[in-house]
Amino acid sequence: MAKAELPVIIGIAASAGGLEATTALVKNLPAQTNASYVVAQHMSPTHKSLLWSLIGRETELPVIELTDEDLVPEPDTIYIAPPNYDVIVDNGKLALRDPSGHPGTPKPLADRLFKSLADECGERCVGIVLSGTGSDGSYGIRAIREAGGVTIAQEIGTAKYEGMPSSAVHTGCIDLTMSPDMIGQQLDSILANPRDFSELRGFTGNPSGLLDLYHILLARTGVDFREYKETTINRRIARRMVAQGIDVYEDYVEFCRENATEVDALYKDMMISVTRFFRDHAQFNQLTKVIQGLVDDNRDRQIRVWVAGSATGEEAYSLAILFAEAMGD
Repeated sequence: MAKAELPVIIGIAASAGGLEATTALVKNLPAQTNASYVVAQHMSPTHKSLLWSLIGRETELPVIELTDEDLVPEPDTIYIAPPNYDVIVDNGKLALRDPSGHPGTPKPLADRLFKSLADECGERCVGIVLSGTGSDGSYGIRAIREAGGVTIAQEIGTAKYEGMPSSAVHTGCIDLTMSPDMIGQQLDSILANPRDFSELRGFTGNPSGLLDLYHILLARTGVDFREYKETTINRRIARRMVAQGIDVYEDYVEFCRENATEVDALYKDMMISVTRFFRDHAQFNQLTKVIQGLVDDNRDRQIRVWVAGSATGEEAYSLAILFAEAMGD
């Protein structure tokens, strides 16, 4: 099934304290969003799950526990991953897989679900990280953000266990932080507004349209964003407007004038990096061969390597690892 034919798929990650959070979320879901929901909540592999039954009591939407049979996701339906399985989207279908990783890896693994959503659905996916211990979901959130999807974490103060949402937030790749009930109540707006740039596009052709906001950012942070890519700027501003519930760009500018905290949040969003170790696997596989050849041909000579534009160092360290392996160190 082509990406455009799939409904928007919303992956929901949770662990300890996740039942309360997931319940609050589903209670507030709209009746119709044209989205499918997939819940990956960590569960004991040795106990039968009643999650689908408990969730089903709190919503009018159909709630289905996944089985060995692959399913095409239906809109406005909630799917629950059973214990001791991972769930992914594969060729347009929801599919169960044997757990990945070592025996202590959480099951079902949210990172695996989120990564498959990014690969299969691109921008037509959402990743939500709710209450839980550990850091599951943080890697997958990066993948969804890279693919253009929407990323949401439970507001830390509302989480019974803040490990998972806090870890997701610290990646710098979370678009919105909200309480679970607010996520449900605002879901229609969340799904629509990040893709509705009409308000901002009116300013794209007019440099003075964004100039006020650039000046506010410059005065607060010392960084001049005027030469940044406008499509990126517009996307970041649009998402901050959604987070604050502001529909009109001029109102958002006035809000920033009066709220330094929001200017800081916008600045942080502008500077987000979604890089990671060994990004673009095919290229790094080819680079491995080239580096091995360089090392073999220059055993008695010094080799110097420069990495340009490495935001947080992952590219530089990835290359250093490849050279170390090639030299046998």
